[in-house]
Amino acid sequence: MEQYHSTVRVEKDLMGRKALQRLLWRMDNKSDMNENIIMSVSVVERDSVGFKK
Repeated sequence: MEQYHSTVRVEKDLMGRKALQRLLWRMDNKSDMNENIIMSVSVVERDSVGFKK
């Protein structure tokens, strides 16, 4: 019996676009403060979860 592990789904395309935007912005704004970018994720529960809601 093969078990599938729970995972986190991330919007990789959006993350890549945001990273490129920040890189290009940073090249023009080297002395500005750092920022944190918060993106939503979703948890995909699979067989590794003891019980599902």
